[in-house]
Amino acid sequence: MDRIDKKDKLIEKLKSLNIPFVFNSQKYEIKNLKYIIVGDNPGKKECNEKKYFIGPSGQILRNHFKKFHIVTDFDNECIVFNKTFIYTEKTKELKNIDKEILNETQDYCATEISKLSNEKQIPILIFGKSNICKGELFEKFWTRLFKEVIDKKNILVFSHPSYGNFSKEWKKIDKEGITFQNDNEKLIKIGVRNLTTIIKDPRCAKFVTLTIKKIDCK
Repeated sequence: MDRIDKKDKLIEKLKSLNIPFVFNSQKYEIKNLKYIIVGDNPGKKECNEKKYFIGPSGQILRNHFKKFHIVTDFDNECIVFNKTFIYTEKTKELKNIDKEILNETQDYCATEISKLSNEKQIPILIFGKSNICKGELFEKFWTRLFKEVIDKKNILVFSHPSYGNFSKEWKKIDKEGITFQNDNEKLIKIGVRNLTTIIKDPRCAKFVTLTIKKIDCK
């Protein structure tokens, strides 16, 4: 099925079930992109403005990237996706959504993200490293992403910016006395380290068979 047809069918199904959804209306120049940013799902502010990662957590991340010179212009250099485009005020409310349609949206998002990363060799920065194992909320997203991304080194995983979690792991690595040439290098180190932890987690064994032979996580 053509991906545009698949998107249209998903939209029809969501409307028929009265499930709210939000697509990112931000326009991007692919040639300018440095990173693919992935959050959980759109919240209230994203729903109102039809733009991803602009709520409190998004502002924390944007300010961090600016402060540490990760990018010069976030909206120009970072394209933003979510693990699903279904809107809820709180991520945990996704548990109330029909599982079949929730999984279909996650599969679609993971496929689109993988396609862009594969074609343009753009690293994927995934914020929110919980709910990924078998039977959990974002299992379908992770399963599809790990299967489709060709270069596994382009998958980088981080704590979610909410509640200062991403900032905490950023500060934590500073205490280890590791010297980095720049903060982009530090970002990659954290992302690879988190991915390594996920791969080694026996609860996520489903991903290990897809990934462990294709990435050097040292």
